[in-house]
Amino acid sequence: FALETSLQLELLGTPNQLEAVRARLTKSPASFRDPS
Repeated sequence: FALETSLQLELLGTPNQLEAVRARLTKSPASFRDPS
């Protein structure tokens, strides 16, 4: 459980996560970027 929580917290607020939320709210396609 702790590992899952830790991994999820690393993703919160990332550009791709914010883009997913923006796309969902505006009902438009998401434009994800490769984080590497």
